[in-house]
Amino acid sequence: MEIDIRCQQATDRKDTVEMVETRLQRVLGRFNDRIRRVMATVSEEAQRHGRPRAYCAIDVQLNDGGSVQVRKADTRLIPAVSQAMNRLGRVVSDDRRLGARGFRAGAEG
Repeated sequence: MEIDIRCQQATDRKDTVEMVETRLQRVLGRFNDRIRRVMATVSEEAQRHGRPRAYCAIDVQLNDGGSVQVRKADTRLIPAVSQAMNRLGRVVSDDRRLGARGFRAGAEG
């Protein structure tokens, strides 16, 4: 599994990249042999109307040619990343293409 992380205007890029990579390994590690590439983009934009905007986008390319995408935004970077990782964990746990156990009955992969 190849992991590519891009930070755009993050205040502390090195720490941010390490945090995102650690979280991705934790969430996706058990599916390592079924995932070709993971691309994550985290961004902190300049303040708008007195409030900063943070964004986390994760694209997972599967070995079978399929993909999974998650996008989350928040006023702060850490909550945006946490929400994206939580959502990604739920999506991959339910995704039949990954051979995951515990998918919801009737859910489409």
